[in-house]
Amino acid sequence: PEAEQYFKKFVEISEARLRQKTRDFSLASDLGTVKDFYKQQNKIGEAEAMYKRFLAIVQEVIKDNEFEHGYFIRMLAGFYADQKRFAEAEALYLRDLTIQEKALIAGNKQADLRSSPDSLERIYSDERRPSETEALYRRVIATVEQVHGPDSREVLLTLSKLGAFLSGRGEQRDADHEAVLKRIVAIVEKKDGPESDEMIRRLTQLAQFYMDAS
Repeated sequence: PEAEQYFKKFVEISEARLRQKTRDFSLASDLGTVKDFYKQQNKIGEAEAMYKRFLAIVQEVIKDNEFEHGYFIRMLAGFYADQKRFAEAEALYLRDLTIQEKALIAGNKQADLRSSPDSLERIYSDERRPSETEALYRRVIATVEQVHGPDSREVLLTLSKLGAFLSGRGEQRDADHEAVLKRIVAIVEKKDGPESDEMIRRLTQLAQFYMDAS
């Protein structure tokens, strides 16, 4: 088919550009369109091979900076997640998370501690693995605390996710949930002030918690 001919040409050009211009990832975002085409044609194996090949090229060309591998690791992981191959997807997302953590601690402002954790949370939710979800949130919080401090907005973001998660865990986790909600209130009070709209919202959440627990 003509479409496949042009998609293959696009992939060839993309591979060549990755080899020649080590940090030129401008065509990478279009790989999803190629994947969708292969999926439509029932050629999932070719889509997987394409993602693997791109990752291999980046690893070969940029051997000294694994941070640059992260985008392609996440692309392959996303492919596996779409195919319900959760074990393979999880391994890759965890690999990327480690890379992003190292980058953040080293001072890389482009480090992404949201994409892989969010994707892992979806996998753990689908597989009903709440312990792994909680451990994941606490891992991210610990890393962000190390870099941005315990009262940072970056910590607040993941604490909020952890609080929402714990709210659905049941009575046996009430103490953990309460501690997280109280910490959120303390951070918001420091950052936004005791009479801010955000403070009111967070106090309402804490009050609702006590109502539900009574």
